[in-house]
Amino acid sequence: MDWLHDIFHKSPEIALFLSLAVGYFIGQINGKFQLGGVGGSLLAAVVISQAGDAIARLGLPADQVKSLQSDVAIAYAVTYVFGSLGTIIVCVNILPKFMGQSLRDAALQAERELSSGAPVRGPGQIAALPELVGRAYRIDVSAGKTVKAVETQHQDML
Repeated sequence: MDWLHDIFHKSPEIALFLSLAVGYFIGQINGKFQLGGVGGSLLAAVVISQAGDAIARLGLPADQVKSLQSDVAIAYAVTYVFGSLGTIIVCVNILPKFMGQSLRDAALQAERELSSGAPVRGPGQIAALPELVGRAYRIDVSAGKTVKAVETQHQDML
């Protein structure tokens, strides 16, 4: 592993792009929840030990440095997951109870206020009566002919 650390130390951009590539791949894994590209990249960067350089500079024995670096990666991974879940739980379940309004109702109210009185429709909803488009044609020359005859005669105008 020292050779890998030397490569990352000489060319930190390799570690950066490797973190992004691996993190994006991890973020796309589907389960009960999905980390996404950002979360996966953060976890990958920790595993690749970008937070470990500071520990390596403390002058501690090599085995203790490796132990501390692995502890940092594990701690970050655990706190990230629980921090993300905690934020979701608080925002979706707890805050609406304190505010006395659900997130959906608050979003619809904000949309009504920002739309200046225009009707607010939910996703996939359309107006029951669409805007009417009317056209009127005046036919002088073709008076008395059938619609089909007029259409074939004036095909270039349609």
